[in-house]
Amino acid sequence: YNEYKSYLRVMNDKPPIRHGELTKRAIKRSATTIRAAFQKRYFKLFEDELVYYSSDGKTKKGSVLVETMKGCHKVDEEAFDKSCMFQVLFLESKKLRILYLKAKNEASRRQWMESIRKQIDLVVGNDQYDYYHRGIYHRNRTWTCCKQAEKYADGCCAASVTTESRERRVSRDVTTLTRDLNNTIPRRPSSTSTSSTSRNNSDTSGETLYRFKPGEHPFEHPFSEDEFSDED
Repeated sequence: YNEYKSYLRVMNDKPPIRHGELTKRAIKRSATTIRAAFQKRYFKLFEDELVYYSSDGKTKKGSVLVETMKGCHKVDEEAFDKSCMFQVLFLESKKLRILYLKAKNEASRRQWMESIRKQIDLVVGNDQYDYYHRGIYHRNRTWTCCKQAEKYADGCCAASVTTESRERRVSRDVTTLTRDLNNTIPRRPSSTSTSSTSRNNSDTSGETLYRFKPGEHPFEHPFSEDEFSDED
């Protein structure tokens, strides 16, 4: 599936959103070989996939689909005794995997994290993990950040949400709420002088449904005071 999507991208000749060299820790490598597990790789971030190649950029080594990602966060410097580290959380065969990466400097780390987070927000949306571990699961069978013994224990740090991400999430929530309200909004009795056009917009019981218009806020009450007077 990944190879097929890569083939389509090549055929469409889509340029990467961001590319450059990062130092990568082997995803499935045992934590007992922390220092020996890092290698330089050339990364390319596309709209739907993060692909990494050999250091010369010629041989593809692997990839992570954006749709499987669950977050992108910083890593404590003490975890690997390295600066400018960050992590990409993703699912593989329904199991959590963590891609640990090291940027050349703080500016590079910030740029990569912003780009990856933006794609996760666009593709994954609200289906991201709310908590994560700033440390690593160490050789002594505990997380360095919170000392929990369970490898797949819930994260101990709340995931930060950017302003842009928060606005996109709120927009999606409002859209969903508007749709739900349109499906449950109370009906208003139609007047005896309802035109044929109005009757066409009514249901079989002769009651006209109020529908929120695009851009109309669902919390702004659509009815006038007269429609809810005691005389009704």
